[in-house]
Amino acid sequence: MFYKKWLAVTFAAGLLLAAPVQSQVSAPPPPQAANGSRALTAAELAKIKAVLAPYSASRLNSDDAKAIKRALREAGLRRSRELDEALNEAGFSAAKMDALDPPPPRPPADSPPHAK
Repeated sequence: MFYKKWLAVTFAAGLLLAAPVQSQVSAPPPPQAANGSRALTAAELAKIKAVLAPYSASRLNSDDAKAIKRALREAGLRRSRELDEALNEAGFSAAKMDALDPPPPRPPADSPPHAK
């Protein structure tokens, strides 16, 4: 009799301890690209498509390039090889956008940080 109660209590305790662990399981991380960087998710690709929709790649000007870059940053998309590839697949050249709207120059590596 004692053994059956002990077994039932031990089993129930094990279920209670396992329950919090199961509820903490998170979604798997996005797949890794061949070079070790993170591949773009479907949601990120949809954001890119939405940002580019109002623009024509063949009539891109500096104002458009600046607006696209700003919208991509505001959508939480940072410059990466995968982003550049997605832009190219959509017909937009990341290199052309950089030529139309050059990134700001980087400070020299040995310069002190700016005080704000």
